[in-house]
Amino acid sequence: FTSAQDAARFPEYGAWLRRHDLAFACLSPLLRQDDLLVGLALMRSESQGNVTVEQRRAFATVVPHVRAAVRTQIALDARGLNLALGLLDTLSNAILICDGHGRVLALSPAAEAMATSGEILRVTRGMAAGARDADTAALRTAIAAAAASTGGLRPPPRPVVLRDARGDRPTLAEVCAAPGDYALRFGAAALVVIRPPRQEETRLVAATRSLFHLTRAEAEVAAKLAAGMGPQAIAEANGVAVGTVRTHVRRIFEKCGVRSQLELVALLARL
Repeated sequence: FTSAQDAARFPEYGAWLRRHDLAFACLSPLLRQDDLLVGLALMRSESQGNVTVEQRRAFATVVPHVRAAVRTQIALDARGLNLALGLLDTLSNAILICDGHGRVLALSPAAEAMATSGEILRVTRGMAAGARDADTAALRTAIAAAAASTGGLRPPPRPVVLRDARGDRPTLAEVCAAPGDYALRFGAAALVVIRPPRQEETRLVAATRSLFHLTRAEAEVAAKLAAGMGPQAIAEANGVAVGTVRTHVRRIFEKCGVRSQLELVALLARL
Protein backbone atom coordinates (compact mmCIF):
# COMPACT_ATOMS: atom_id res chain seq x y z
CA PHE A 1 0.00 0.00 0.00
CA THR A 2 1.13 3.53 -0.63
CA SER A 3 0.79 6.17 2.02
CA ALA A 4 1.34 9.85 2.65
CA GLN A 5 4.78 8.93 4.00
CA ASP A 6 5.67 7.29 0.68
CA ALA A 7 4.59 10.42 -1.22
CA ALA A 8 6.71 12.59 1.09
CA ARG A 9 9.80 10.36 0.76
CA PHE A 10 9.56 10.28 -3.04
CA PRO A 11 8.42 13.75 -4.20
CA GLU A 12 8.19 12.83 -7.91
CA TYR A 13 6.02 9.84 -7.06
CA GLY A 14 3.86 12.00 -4.80
CA ALA A 15 3.44 14.63 -7.53
CA TRP A 16 2.40 11.92 -10.00
CA LEU A 17 -0.21 10.59 -7.55
CA ARG A 18 -1.65 14.05 -6.93
CA ARG A 19 -1.71 14.90 -10.64
CA HIS A 20 -3.83 11.83 -11.40
CA ASP A 21 -5.85 11.98 -8.15
CA LEU A 22 -4.61 8.59 -6.98
CA ALA A 23 -4.59 9.10 -3.25
CA PHE A 24 -4.68 5.39 -2.35
CA ALA A 25 -3.14 2.37 -4.03
CA CYS A 26 -2.84 -1.35 -3.41
CA LEU A 27 0.12 -2.79 -5.36
CA SER A 28 1.62 -6.20 -6.05
CA PRO A 29 4.58 -7.14 -8.28
CA LEU A 30 3.70 -9.99 -10.64
CA LEU A 31 6.96 -10.65 -12.45
CA ARG A 32 10.53 -9.43 -11.96
CA GLN A 33 13.24 -9.83 -14.59
CA ASP A 34 16.52 -8.05 -15.20
CA ASP A 35 14.92 -5.66 -17.70
CA LEU A 36 11.22 -5.97 -16.86
CA LEU A 37 8.87 -5.40 -13.94
CA VAL A 38 5.17 -6.24 -14.28
CA GLY A 39 2.81 -5.19 -11.50
CA LEU A 40 -0.88 -5.05 -10.68
CA ALA A 41 -2.44 -2.05 -8.91
CA LEU A 42 -5.80 -1.06 -7.49
CA MET A 43 -5.94 2.75 -7.49
CA ARG A 44 -8.53 4.94 -5.72
CA SER A 45 -9.05 8.69 -5.70
CA GLU A 46 -9.39 10.94 -2.65
CA SER A 47 -13.16 11.02 -3.04
CA GLN A 48 -13.38 7.23 -3.32
CA GLY A 49 -11.51 6.74 -0.07
CA ASN A 50 -8.96 4.17 0.96
CA VAL A 51 -8.98 0.50 -0.04
CA THR A 52 -11.22 -1.49 2.30
CA VAL A 53 -10.35 -4.76 4.01
CA GLU A 54 -12.82 -6.60 1.75
CA GLN A 55 -11.24 -5.08 -1.35
CA ARG A 56 -7.76 -6.08 -0.14
CA ARG A 57 -8.93 -9.70 0.21
CA ALA A 58 -10.42 -9.62 -3.30
CA PHE A 59 -7.21 -8.12 -4.64
CA ALA A 60 -5.11 -10.82 -2.94
CA THR A 61 -7.38 -13.49 -4.46
CA VAL A 62 -7.02 -12.07 -7.99
CA VAL A 63 -3.22 -11.56 -7.93
CA PRO A 64 -2.11 -15.24 -8.38
CA HIS A 65 -4.41 -15.67 -11.38
CA VAL A 66 -3.18 -12.49 -13.07
CA ARG A 67 0.43 -13.52 -12.35
CA ALA A 68 -0.17 -16.89 -14.06
CA ALA A 69 -1.77 -15.14 -17.04
CA VAL A 70 1.16 -12.74 -17.38
CA ARG A 71 3.73 -15.55 -17.28
CA THR A 72 1.72 -17.55 -19.83
CA GLN A 73 1.44 -14.57 -22.17
CA ILE A 74 5.15 -13.80 -22.00
CA ALA A 75 6.00 -17.46 -22.60
CA LEU A 76 3.71 -17.55 -25.65
CA ASP A 77 5.21 -14.30 -26.96
CA ALA A 78 8.70 -15.75 -26.62
CA ARG A 79 7.71 -18.96 -28.43
CA GLY A 80 6.00 -16.95 -31.16
CA LEU A 81 9.09 -14.78 -31.53
CA ASN A 82 11.36 -17.83 -31.81
CA LEU A 83 9.02 -19.40 -34.36
CA ALA A 84 8.97 -16.21 -36.43
CA LEU A 85 12.76 -16.01 -36.38
CA GLY A 86 13.04 -19.65 -37.37
CA LEU A 87 10.67 -19.23 -40.31
CA LEU A 88 12.31 -16.03 -41.49
CA ASP A 89 15.75 -17.55 -41.19
CA THR A 90 14.79 -20.26 -43.67
CA LEU A 91 14.78 -17.44 -46.25
CA SER A 92 18.41 -16.70 -45.32
CA ASN A 93 17.56 -13.13 -44.39
CA ALA A 94 19.21 -11.15 -41.63
CA ILE A 95 16.38 -10.38 -39.18
CA LEU A 96 16.43 -8.12 -36.12
CA ILE A 97 13.55 -7.38 -33.76
CA CYS A 98 14.05 -4.12 -31.87
CA ASP A 99 12.06 -2.09 -29.39
CA GLY A 100 11.14 1.50 -30.16
CA HIS A 101 14.50 2.80 -28.91
CA GLY A 102 16.51 0.52 -31.19
CA ARG A 103 17.42 -1.99 -28.48
CA VAL A 104 17.84 -5.44 -30.04
CA LEU A 105 15.34 -7.92 -28.59
CA ALA A 106 16.29 -10.83 -30.83
CA LEU A 107 18.18 -11.51 -34.03
CA SER A 108 18.46 -14.38 -36.47
CA PRO A 109 21.73 -16.26 -37.01
CA ALA A 110 22.27 -14.41 -40.30
CA ALA A 111 21.87 -11.06 -38.53
CA GLU A 112 24.16 -12.19 -35.73
CA ALA A 113 26.84 -13.08 -38.27
CA MET A 114 26.42 -9.71 -39.99
CA ALA A 115 26.64 -7.85 -36.66
CA THR A 116 29.72 -9.85 -35.67
CA SER A 117 31.56 -8.76 -38.81
CA GLY A 118 30.50 -5.15 -38.13
CA GLU A 119 31.05 -4.12 -41.74
CA ILE A 120 27.47 -3.03 -42.47
CA LEU A 121 25.45 -3.75 -39.31
CA ARG A 122 26.52 -3.45 -35.68
CA VAL A 123 25.00 -4.03 -32.25
CA THR A 124 26.53 -1.41 -29.96
CA ARG A 125 25.65 -1.62 -26.26
CA GLY A 126 22.65 -3.71 -27.20
CA MET A 127 21.43 -1.14 -29.76
CA ALA A 128 21.09 -1.63 -33.53
CA ALA A 129 23.57 0.55 -35.42
CA GLY A 130 25.16 1.00 -38.80
CA ALA A 131 28.84 1.38 -39.60
CA ARG A 132 28.34 5.15 -40.03
CA ASP A 133 26.68 7.64 -37.66
CA ALA A 134 24.30 8.86 -40.39
CA ASP A 135 23.14 5.31 -41.09
CA THR A 136 22.66 4.65 -37.38
CA ALA A 137 20.47 7.74 -37.03
CA ALA A 138 18.36 6.80 -40.08
CA LEU A 139 17.97 3.22 -38.87
CA ARG A 140 16.86 4.17 -35.36
CA THR A 141 14.44 6.80 -36.69
CA ALA A 142 12.83 4.16 -38.89
CA ILE A 143 12.71 1.67 -35.99
CA ALA A 144 11.02 4.19 -33.68
CA ALA A 145 8.40 5.05 -36.32
CA ALA A 146 7.69 1.38 -37.07
CA ALA A 147 7.40 0.38 -33.40
CA ALA A 148 5.01 3.27 -32.77
CA SER A 149 2.69 1.94 -35.50
CA THR A 150 2.33 -1.53 -33.94
CA GLY A 151 -1.32 -2.37 -33.41
CA GLY A 152 -2.60 0.58 -35.44
CA LEU A 153 -2.46 1.48 -39.10
CA ARG A 154 0.51 -0.40 -40.53
CA PRO A 155 2.51 1.73 -42.99
CA PRO A 156 4.58 0.04 -45.71
CA PRO A 157 8.16 -1.01 -44.87
CA ARG A 158 10.52 1.92 -44.62
CA PRO A 159 13.76 1.48 -46.62
CA VAL A 160 17.09 2.40 -45.02
CA VAL A 161 20.37 2.14 -46.93
CA LEU A 162 23.32 0.94 -44.85
CA ARG A 163 26.90 1.28 -46.08
CA ASP A 164 30.31 0.29 -44.80
CA ALA A 165 32.59 2.72 -42.94
CA ARG A 166 33.96 4.08 -46.25
CA GLY A 167 30.46 4.79 -47.58
CA ASP A 168 30.60 1.89 -50.06
CA ARG A 169 28.66 -1.39 -50.43
CA PRO A 170 25.09 -0.04 -50.19
CA THR A 171 22.82 -2.59 -48.52
CA LEU A 172 19.06 -2.23 -48.23
CA ALA A 173 17.34 -2.67 -44.87
CA GLU A 174 13.54 -2.64 -44.64
CA VAL A 175 11.95 -1.62 -41.34
CA CYS A 176 8.33 -2.32 -40.45
CA ALA A 177 6.15 -2.94 -37.42
CA ALA A 178 6.64 -6.40 -35.93
CA PRO A 179 3.61 -8.65 -36.56
CA GLY A 180 1.24 -9.42 -33.74
CA ASP A 181 -0.74 -7.34 -31.28
CA TYR A 182 0.53 -8.35 -27.85
CA ALA A 183 -2.03 -8.09 -25.09
CA LEU A 184 0.38 -6.57 -22.60
CA ARG A 185 1.68 -4.06 -25.18
CA PHE A 186 5.28 -4.94 -24.31
CA GLY A 187 5.51 -6.43 -27.79
CA ALA A 188 5.47 -3.06 -29.59
CA ALA A 189 8.54 -3.56 -31.72
CA ALA A 190 10.06 -3.14 -35.15
CA LEU A 191 11.22 -5.79 -37.58
CA VAL A 192 14.42 -5.05 -39.53
CA VAL A 193 15.04 -7.20 -42.60
CA ILE A 194 18.39 -6.94 -44.38
CA ARG A 195 19.07 -8.65 -47.70
CA PRO A 196 22.71 -8.33 -48.82
CA PRO A 197 23.16 -7.30 -52.49
CA ARG A 198 24.64 -10.66 -53.49
CA GLN A 199 21.67 -12.46 -52.00
CA GLU A 200 19.29 -10.16 -53.88
CA GLU A 201 21.12 -10.91 -57.11
CA THR A 202 20.86 -14.66 -56.52
CA ARG A 203 17.12 -14.42 -55.83
CA LEU A 204 16.58 -12.28 -58.93
CA VAL A 205 18.50 -14.72 -61.14
CA ALA A 206 16.25 -17.56 -60.00
CA ALA A 207 13.09 -15.49 -60.46
CA THR A 208 13.89 -14.25 -63.97
CA ARG A 209 14.91 -17.73 -65.18
CA SER A 210 11.60 -19.13 -63.96
CA LEU A 211 9.29 -16.29 -65.08
CA PHE A 212 10.88 -15.19 -68.35
CA HIS A 213 12.80 -18.34 -69.35
CA LEU A 214 16.15 -16.56 -69.42
CA THR A 215 19.33 -18.56 -69.65
CA ARG A 216 21.60 -18.43 -66.60
CA ALA A 217 23.96 -16.00 -68.38
CA GLU A 218 21.03 -13.76 -69.39
CA ALA A 219 19.56 -13.89 -65.87
CA GLU A 220 22.89 -12.90 -64.32
CA VAL A 221 23.17 -9.94 -66.72
CA ALA A 222 19.55 -8.94 -65.94
CA ALA A 223 20.30 -8.95 -62.21
CA LYS A 224 23.32 -6.69 -62.74
CA LEU A 225 21.28 -4.36 -64.96
CA ALA A 226 18.69 -4.16 -62.17
CA ALA A 227 21.51 -3.19 -59.78
CA GLY A 228 22.32 -0.21 -62.03
CA MET A 229 25.36 -1.58 -63.85
CA GLY A 230 25.88 -0.80 -67.53
CA PRO A 231 27.01 -3.25 -70.25
CA GLN A 232 30.67 -2.18 -70.03
CA ALA A 233 30.79 -2.65 -66.24
CA ILE A 234 29.03 -6.02 -66.54
CA ALA A 235 31.51 -7.16 -69.19
CA GLU A 236 34.44 -6.24 -66.96
CA ALA A 237 32.88 -7.93 -63.93
CA ASN A 238 32.11 -11.14 -65.87
CA GLY A 239 35.34 -11.17 -67.86
CA VAL A 240 33.60 -11.25 -71.26
CA ALA A 241 33.42 -8.97 -74.30
CA VAL A 242 31.00 -6.06 -74.12
CA GLY A 243 29.47 -7.29 -77.40
CA THR A 244 28.50 -10.52 -75.68
CA VAL A 245 26.79 -8.56 -72.90
CA ARG A 246 24.90 -6.41 -75.42
CA THR A 247 23.65 -9.57 -77.13
CA HIS A 248 22.38 -10.83 -73.79
CA VAL A 249 20.71 -7.47 -73.16
CA ARG A 250 18.81 -7.61 -76.49
CA ARG A 251 17.55 -11.11 -75.71
CA ILE A 252 16.58 -10.07 -72.19
CA PHE A 253 14.55 -7.15 -73.52
CA GLU A 254 12.78 -9.43 -76.02
CA LYS A 255 11.91 -12.12 -73.46
CA CYS A 256 10.81 -9.62 -70.79
CA GLY A 257 8.84 -7.44 -73.22
CA VAL A 258 10.69 -4.19 -72.42
CA ARG A 259 12.56 -1.67 -74.55
CA SER A 260 15.07 -0.11 -72.18
CA GLN A 261 17.09 -0.75 -69.04
CA LEU A 262 14.80 1.63 -67.15
CA GLU A 263 11.73 -0.44 -68.10
CA LEU A 264 13.58 -3.61 -67.14
CA VAL A 265 14.54 -2.21 -63.72
CA ALA A 266 10.90 -1.17 -63.11
CA LEU A 267 9.69 -4.65 -64.10
CA LEU A 268 12.20 -6.51 -61.93
CA ALA A 269 11.57 -4.18 -58.97
CA ARG A 270 8.01 -5.51 -58.87
CA LEU A 271 9.36 -8.99 -58.25
